[in-house]
Amino acid sequence: MRRRLRLGINAWLILLSLFSAIPIVLFSGFTIYRLGVSQQNVQISRLSHRAVAAAVAVEQRLAAMSAMTRGLALSDAALQGDVPALYRQATRLLKVAPEARLITLIDAEGRQIFNTAVPLGSAIPPASQGEVVRRVFSTGLPVVSDLYTGVVVAEPTISINVPVSREGRVVYCLRMSVLVDIFSQALRDQAVPPGWTVALISQSGVIIARNHEAEQFVGERSRDDIFEAIASRREGVFDSVTHEGTQVKTLVQRIPEADWAVVIGAPVALLNAGLMQSLWAMGIGGALLVMVGMAASLWLARHLARQVSDLAVASTTLDAGEERRLPATLIRELDEMGAALGNARSREIQVCAELSESKTTEAMLARLVEELRLSQAQVIQSAGRFQALLKTASDGIHTLDEHGNLLETSDSFLRMLGYEAHEMEGMAVGDWYVDFHPDTTLASLRFQVEEQEGRIFEAKFRRRDGTVFDVEISCRGVHVDGMRYLYAAARDITERKTAEAKIQQLAFYDSLTHLPNRRLLLERLTQAKALVSRNGTHGAVAFFDVDNFKILNDTLGHRMGDLLLAEIAGRLKACVRDTDTVARFGGDEFVIVLEDLSGDVEEAALRADGIVEKVLEHLAEPYQLENHLHFSTVSLGVTLFHDKDVTNDDLLRQADLAMYQAKAGGRNTRRFFDPKMQAGLAAQSALESDLRAALENKESLVLHYQPQVDRRGGLIGAEGLLRWRHPVKGIVQPDEFIPLAEASGLILALGTRVIAMACDQLAAWSRDPVTSHLALAINVSARQFRHPGFIGEVEGALARSKIDPRLLKLELTESLLLQEMDDAVQKMRALENLGVSLSLDDFGTGYSSLAYLKRLPLSQIKIDRSFVRDILVDANDATIAKTIIVLGKSLGLSVIAEGVEEPGQWRFLHDEGCDQAQGFLFGRPMPAEEFLVHVRQRSRMSSLSDGLSLVH
Repeated sequence: MRRRLRLGINAWLILLSLFSAIPIVLFSGFTIYRLGVSQQNVQISRLSHRAVAAAVAVEQRLAAMSAMTRGLALSDAALQGDVPALYRQATRLLKVAPEARLITLIDAEGRQIFNTAVPLGSAIPPASQGEVVRRVFSTGLPVVSDLYTGVVVAEPTISINVPVSREGRVVYCLRMSVLVDIFSQALRDQAVPPGWTVALISQSGVIIARNHEAEQFVGERSRDDIFEAIASRREGVFDSVTHEGTQVKTLVQRIPEADWAVVIGAPVALLNAGLMQSLWAMGIGGALLVMVGMAASLWLARHLARQVSDLAVASTTLDAGEERRLPATLIRELDEMGAALGNARSREIQVCAELSESKTTEAMLARLVEELRLSQAQVIQSAGRFQALLKTASDGIHTLDEHGNLLETSDSFLRMLGYEAHEMEGMAVGDWYVDFHPDTTLASLRFQVEEQEGRIFEAKFRRRDGTVFDVEISCRGVHVDGMRYLYAAARDITERKTAEAKIQQLAFYDSLTHLPNRRLLLERLTQAKALVSRNGTHGAVAFFDVDNFKILNDTLGHRMGDLLLAEIAGRLKACVRDTDTVARFGGDEFVIVLEDLSGDVEEAALRADGIVEKVLEHLAEPYQLENHLHFSTVSLGVTLFHDKDVTNDDLLRQADLAMYQAKAGGRNTRRFFDPKMQAGLAAQSALESDLRAALENKESLVLHYQPQVDRRGGLIGAEGLLRWRHPVKGIVQPDEFIPLAEASGLILALGTRVIAMACDQLAAWSRDPVTSHLALAINVSARQFRHPGFIGEVEGALARSKIDPRLLKLELTESLLLQEMDDAVQKMRALENLGVSLSLDDFGTGYSSLAYLKRLPLSQIKIDRSFVRDILVDANDATIAKTIIVLGKSLGLSVIAEGVEEPGQWRFLHDEGCDQAQGFLFGRPMPAEEFLVHVRQRSRMSSLSDGLSLVH
């Protein structure tokens, strides 16, 4: 028979304790694993929320600075190229935005047009960050620079670079330099837990801002793993090390507008501290539980052993016939004694059961008491935290019931409204809410409370002293213990509203007249077109400028001009209806938009005429400009509109064209747009486009050369006259396209082309002995002469062609030299130093006087063809020609006459001492090849005999 394993009671109880500890250990391990996963998820969530909050704070600061820069770039001064006005606006903007330290205007060549760190007009070195400037000009989009330390602002800085566009083309880059400390401050304001690190890092891996130790680390490169995470756009949490050597859990949040990233790092030691405490507590608790179980098992084993021993003795006693109660046991080995122990064992079981039930009830009561004590402590702790929040919160936190009655407030809410705590007891929302309406406001409040809905909106509060201010309110309805409340947090946004109003004023209104600017005008005009189209009526656009406004500026100064413009703006507002728009278009130009005049076009024109007639009368009245009584008038053009599909540009162009017709009609009057004007304008526009194309084609623009002779008739040179080979019209004369080039600004490119062609022709002549002695004269426009780069342009052309500068003659007009005389003399001296000859063209047609002639470094004066044409039949023309010759001789200047067509004209001029001449008598303007043939033919003739034949 197989022998069974027999163990003692102690051994069985110890084995039972060990087997019972196994599920406890397994459950503890699983609980520790789940706790670790939960803690990791909480850490990731905290990191993500903190990173998003920091990124939003940085993005808001960056967006605010970008909005101010774009508002300045879209101002009238920027759009019109009024650099002094833009400089003044930039200086004022720096006063209201202390975060910005510097505003710079940069052209496409990288030159600084102005820099607010120095007075306007001061010498400024080229702008830094040339690549950023090139990106702005190439893309036409705003660009935020990387971190740098500027020369003027010797602190870590970033710049916001915004394009300034005109007619769809980027003409300037407007740069605002911002100290990165504002971003460090924004990161510090996030109130992350102590020891956490928040950094703002550029795409190139440079640290722009940091919430602590910013002075030490801003400008340093980030660690390689962080830079790789930013470059690869890695998502999620990863392990990294800070510059201080701290192991951190790291998360990257990108800022798309600047291609930056906010990197937040939480020390691993701090994050794991709570988890390790929980692990230690659970481990110690589990070990204690196992030890207590083992100890209980040993104690029970000894106790039962004693019972068994007593039972054995009792059993012996019972076997002996003694009467005594036997102790009960549950040991299996003693089952054979059941019959002998009988009733004693049953009674023992009953007593043990009653004792166990008593102990269980006592344990349950003790556990309930402990849970109640812990709940009370948690409630007290939660209430303390809530009270601390109310006292330290910066926003005005307050609680209302569903009827709008005030229940509880924070200290900041009391300070915001100027009340003491006891003064607000019993108050309701209507006591401080400015726009309170019993029906609508309370209905909205009850709805939010009922639906537990959250809202964020702006409102106005009234302080105890009666002052009203703007707030942003964040509120939510909650239900607690059957009660319904509305929790609200109010934030004072007065400063933000003030800044927004300033930006609005800068963006949409003219700073001098406070009238709508061009941008707002275009919006109003679009609305007016939609209105008249919807109502089936007509509207009108009136465009006008101030007659002779430049004379006022030149005589009394720009300050008086500004006063006049402000006075005109005030009078205009009184002349129109409230529904009409009066705007300053730019400079001394104003626009009036008249809405809803009439459904009949003739009646609409009459009403518009009545309004503009009133404008003309009011603006013609005298102006008292400080101590000066000034009289001024305006010229005004009007065009009607009925269809919303017509563009704003077309309407303004039509009104502008009509205004110039009014100026041509004598000024101080108005003209309505005529479609014939539009046809002429379209033809002019087409010609302008063709001219732009011609500038790109070297063969379209050529010089024709008209011979110039000396007193003996010898060929001494030529005047280069520009001709345009139009693909459809053929040869176009200068008097047809030069005014167009002047008006469109193409005259500068045209002048540059003429100088280059003249120098190239002189270089070609210099290589031929027959033509090497010939001089060449070309005309210079006023705008080209006044351009700052004109001297350098001439010097470059001379150096490139390597010609004798004495053979190049520049012809200047009298009107050109009368304006800004000192500057003109200085430029003429510079040209004289280069060796270039200077001739005064069309002499006698302007304001000729010895006073300015003797100051100018001229070598020649030219008698205008208007005096030469009738020199033989008009005594006045003959006298003027004689006087010019005598005047030139007295000043040591040579004299040349143009337009000589008859031998008698040349004999008269020759006899009076004229040195040189040109005209059809000596040759018409001809292409270069034909001119060369002409020169070779003349070279075969004797200069002396030719001169005598012409004189006699």
